[in-house]
Amino acid sequence: MIGLRRSHVALGLIGASVILVALTLTRAAMPIRSWEDPFAPYSSETVRSNLQTIASALYTYAAENQNYLPPRLSTLYPAYVSDPAVFWNPGDTDPCPTTIDNDEPNQPNSAQVSFQFLGAGRRLRGTPFILVQDNAMRNNWGVGVHAAISDGRVEFFVFSMAPLPITQTALENLMQITMALGTYAQENENRLPPTLSALYPTYISDPAVFWNPGDNLPGDPPAPTTIDNDVPDAPNSAQISYTYLGANKTVSEEDLVGIVLQDNSPCNNGGAVINMFDTDATILSCVQIPSCADAASCKAVAQHKLDLIGKALYGYATENQEVFPKNLSMLYRDSIFDPTVFWNPGDSDPCPLIINNDAPNQPDSTQTSFAYFGGHADVFQTAVVAQDNSLANNDGMGVHVLTADASAEFFERCDRWLPHTETARSNLRLIDQALRAYAAAHNDQYPDKLSQLHPTYIGTPAVFWNPGDHDPQPTTINNDAQNGADSAQVSYHYLGAGYTTACNPGVILVEDNDLLNNGGTGINILTADGVADYFAPAPPSCQHPFDCTMVAASRLRSIGRALYVYATENDFRLPSRLSMFHPYWFAKPTTFWHPGDSDPYPLTIDNDDLDQPNSTQISFEFVAAGQDLEELPPDAILAQDNTPANNGGNGILVLYADIHVEYVPIRSVTSIAVSGPDTVPEGGTATYTCTATYDDGTTQDVTAGSLWRLPYILPDTFSEPGTFTAPGMYTAPDTVLADTPVTVHVSYTDEGGVKQETDMTVTVQNTVRVLRYLSIASGPDTVPEGGTADYTCTAIYDDESTQDVTAAATWSMYWGPGSFTTPGTYAAPGTVWSDTSAAILAHYTEGDVTSVAFKAITVLNSIRILNSVSISSE
Repeated sequence: MIGLRRSHVALGLIGASVILVALTLTRAAMPIRSWEDPFAPYSSETVRSNLQTIASALYTYAAENQNYLPPRLSTLYPAYVSDPAVFWNPGDTDPCPTTIDNDEPNQPNSAQVSFQFLGAGRRLRGTPFILVQDNAMRNNWGVGVHAAISDGRVEFFVFSMAPLPITQTALENLMQITMALGTYAQENENRLPPTLSALYPTYISDPAVFWNPGDNLPGDPPAPTTIDNDVPDAPNSAQISYTYLGANKTVSEEDLVGIVLQDNSPCNNGGAVINMFDTDATILSCVQIPSCADAASCKAVAQHKLDLIGKALYGYATENQEVFPKNLSMLYRDSIFDPTVFWNPGDSDPCPLIINNDAPNQPDSTQTSFAYFGGHADVFQTAVVAQDNSLANNDGMGVHVLTADASAEFFERCDRWLPHTETARSNLRLIDQALRAYAAAHNDQYPDKLSQLHPTYIGTPAVFWNPGDHDPQPTTINNDAQNGADSAQVSYHYLGAGYTTACNPGVILVEDNDLLNNGGTGINILTADGVADYFAPAPPSCQHPFDCTMVAASRLRSIGRALYVYATENDFRLPSRLSMFHPYWFAKPTTFWHPGDSDPYPLTIDNDDLDQPNSTQISFEFVAAGQDLEELPPDAILAQDNTPANNGGNGILVLYADIHVEYVPIRSVTSIAVSGPDTVPEGGTATYTCTATYDDGTTQDVTAGSLWRLPYILPDTFSEPGTFTAPGMYTAPDTVLADTPVTVHVSYTDEGGVKQETDMTVTVQNTVRVLRYLSIASGPDTVPEGGTADYTCTAIYDDESTQDVTAAATWSMYWGPGSFTTPGTYAAPGTVWSDTSAAILAHYTEGDVTSVAFKAITVLNSIRILNSVSISSE
């Protein structure tokens, strides 16, 4: 039965296409999804959030149960997940659960109403595997599945339109298993087997068919030599590589079973691909797609990826004498299992589906998007370890940079720098001139090594040096060692090898190899367009006060840890001043700065004066200078904010002698209220204000620091609810079918972490009528041959009004004979040999909405025409 359903599947896909076309024609106001997620349903954001919540609950459960996952997903309710709707994909046609009381797939109030639990009873260790995922692709318009993976990822896997070489054997094996399942079902009243091992050896004689050859990570069991069990990921198991989800299900046109068989981990195929058999869409490979829809979200995704690389590098370094690996590929399939981690979604180069090299800017490379320099791990230092290889990865706005302290930040152009930085930029411009001269003499190819520029193109060794670099100025150039004496890379990283002058203008050719070259705040970058700019991390936004206070608390804890280390090395005596730490322990001057401080962040550290520029006490006051740490009580204050204004005037951060940091509030928020218009016309804008009331009776406008959220879709209409372009600035959707209520959810968290929330309902008024559909309701159903007939085309709008658009519409034949002489006037052919069916078509566009209507008619054979003559005799 399974093997005979492809025509049905094809018809289903065609039907879906027709529906999508109809939506496009009649609802131009529907949101257009971006290329990154072209088929994702409107609920995709909600689904990711739901799966992340479930995954977090599973991790918590496992932490409490010797790292074992629960036997059933419903075990999480209500102790770990209290909201039944979390177990539901809004794209699922099954109803949203109101409670959770079972684990039956696709059943009401089931923990598996939308999602399949693939991790039942498994232990969280070893190769990442799929925890929970959609139980059918039709939850997402039939184009993919969301999946939560045990390494913390929640991804959307979309079916690939092209064959993937890395999955060829796996797909062939899946095909054999699928055929065997079909044969078994045909012989067993259309019922699938209770276990996958039931196919062996009667239906499948080769044990290796149950294995994906890519399932070969260290610690994974080898290819099976027999099949004797169904334990997931176990030796000689029918489920060694694939998860079987069709046990005892009936396969019929009325009872679609969804996903029957699939990879138990994307690591089977390099880390970003899942092969599956879905009865709605037969056998296919699904590829992980980027989870970002615009430049801002892609920047955040890239930042997260570089942060993951930083954590993996540090993990490697702790096991290898604090030395980072020679190549990034040494992390792949060891601590990083997802090949897309090495890719910035803003990069125009294709996303790697497998990693097989470390060549810069090459396919399937760890350096497809990020350049890697290696070095040593040091929590107190700022050498550049990895970064974007081109500004184009981020629309030319900046670069993601990973430093030796495992800190990943986004650097953008900055107009604040130390005086010697200008000299460094001038040197980079001289290097650019030399690179171009070299390329002109070498078929437009940049040199393999920067030292090749000396002495022919650059005679002065000091050009290769940033005056802010603590390494000595070179007196000659005789090598390219990073930070080496007399090296072309004493101060700079060279990334131009292998490029030509025709490369993307945003490609980075040369850059500072350490933030400390410029006081610890940023780096100079030379790009292929010949521009040398200074880049530094943007100060954290204090739009949400709690976030900035948390950043400051982290910095104060870092100061506390350094104070403790200093004291243990100096008979527990604290330093006399904080500047004794810089730059040896704190190369980043911003460590001493609270982002809520109205003073600009320090470019360097050169004093200890309270609340002064470039001071260790610019934001925090050190009150325990020179004291004996052992003699201080745990609640003694070591350092604290030098003013409550750093935290909006609502409190101060305090570092205590036991090296913990607390926020000490002066006042806390008790409630918030939102004011603004109750109604907004469609396409219109409105401004709202959020006012906080504190426990001391005072109030404050906190609009800018509040979070303003809208529902992902409007109930029943599945249209967008509008957007907040800035805090409190609401733009209504361009079109609503009727006056539509929209719930605005506003929350505010003060510096102490106290959160208050409120809702406000805004009615979006239907003020501009929009074309919904056309109708050809007036005109005859039959027309005699050679005759004419007049038809009327009527436009129906979203406010139920109508308008005759006969003259403005474009008329044509959908099928059958005849033509239109003027709009709405049909001319039948002069002759038909019998009554003949036809259909007329009206096509009309108004604004950005296009609609069509057709009407079936019959051309009558009404005129008698001599057909033949015969002579007969009596």
